[in-house]
Amino acid sequence: MIDRIDISGVLKTSVCDLYSNLVTRPTGAAVRIEIEHLLDEIGDRSLVVLDFSHVGLLDFSCADEIVAKLLLQYVSLDIPRREVYFLFYGMSESHMDAIETVLERHGLALVTQRAEVTPGTTLTTSSTGRVIAKTICRAPSDDPSMTTVTRGKVSSG
Repeated sequence: MIDRIDISGVLKTSVCDLYSNLVTRPTGAAVRIEIEHLLDEIGDRSLVVLDFSHVGLLDFSCADEIVAKLLLQYVSLDIPRREVYFLFYGMSESHMDAIETVLERHGLALVTQRAEVTPGTTLTTSSTGRVIAKTICRAPSDDPSMTTVTRGKVSSG
């Protein structure tokens, strides 16, 4: 079963229902803790879609608190956790700027679903033009607009 968590909804219920921007480290920590509580309710093995489509701004500290710290919990070999796979949905280019920075800092990768990308495309970072390992393939769906993009760091050799 695929579970969807609306990040904007989590922000509104855990911090403040007046805005949809993820800024400041305490805000990011509160949102991540609420996501962790939701994951506890889901079960031992699941695919979770983290939906960022209604999030306005995402700063570096929130990206670190939400994305990196959440992923680090599930890739750690020291602390075995339940089997959870994440698909990040609805990321804008400004979201990805913050997220790519924290992913690179922690040596992490993620999968994101973006309708404006077509299979077979290679993406580059806009700031440096350096290719970041981004493999795009068709999602297991009948809808051709659904794609997955794997993001991560490659050596600049």
